[in-house]
Order: sequence, then C-alpha cells, then structure tokens
Amino acid sequence: MDRTKAMWQPINREIGKGPENDKLEMRIGKKIVSNPTEITEKLNVYFISTVEELVKQNSNRSDNKLEMKHCPNSIFIYPVTEEEVIVLLRA
Repeated sequence: MDRTKAMWQPINREIGKGPENDKLEMRIGKKIVSNPTEITEKLNVYFISTVEELVKQNSNRSDNKLEMKHCPNSIFIYPVTEEEVIVLLRA
C-alpha cells in the first residue's frame, strides 16, 4: 500500500471518508502499537519534542526567547496538506 495513502487512512476514517473496519497500527521501533490512545500520545510527544528542538535552534539565532506551555489534557492540530506531511516524512 502507498505510504501516503496508509498515513491518511485514520484521518479519512474519522471524517467518514473511509472503510470503518481498517485497523489502526503504528510501528514504534520494533513494537507495533494499535491502541488509538497510545498512538495519539506517541504522536503528541513526537511533535512536542520536534517543536521544542526547533525553538531551541531558533532561540540560538536571535535574542527572542520562546516558552512553550503544555496542556496534557488537550491538543489542537492546525490543518495540514498532504504535501506538507510528505515533505516532513522525507526530511
């Protein structure tokens, strides 16, 4: 299966555009995770650490100091395009 198509399947299923019987899985190292809550938490941790690293890199370039506040009970994800996700996966 096309990697991009596989990546969008959970999103499409949630918005009613895909088959309801698709199994959601994510490989983390050698472990296969299928619990949606655990997958969400792993993605959250990954994206938070990625942003923190970018903030550190950018703060070294200027006098601007950014502070991130974490809310462990909610997450807001800005809409992204399929192309943006592909570019990030290739990086």
